[in-house]
Amino acid sequence: MFMPYFFFDPDSLISMTSYAFNKKLSDLSFKHGGRPLGFGAFFAGNMQIIRGKDALKQMKAIKQALDQKEIMNPGKLLGMKTRYGIGISSGLFEFGMDAIGVGKKLLPRREQFDEKAEVYEEERHDHEHQDHKN
Repeated sequence: MFMPYFFFDPDSLISMTSYAFNKKLSDLSFKHGGRPLGFGAFFAGNMQIIRGKDALKQMKAIKQALDQKEIMNPGKLLGMKTRYGIGISSGLFEFGMDAIGVGKKLLPRREQFDEKAEVYEEERHDHEHQDHKN
């Protein structure tokens, strides 16, 4: 799966619209018999659907045993919470992502994709150049 987080800029509120792409891919995967995969916000709301109720209990037990202080992907692996600790139901999260998708269509196109693509190509070129040196 393509990782749209590459386009996310934490300093830009408008950049949150990149998450709408993730939501769209998740919905498409279910529609075609697949499923989203990950360990974050988009997986948490679907974990019980994908893994079943018993697996969700097991994952919670494992998470509690390994990460009691919620350091790894806090508030996103087994449920959704804001950075301020406010819980968000999966239904509300889904609604919000759909709303962001609509908002994204209303905004003018940003050049962010083109800029990030250029950075990626430069990094790829640098890595290939290093590989040939070694």
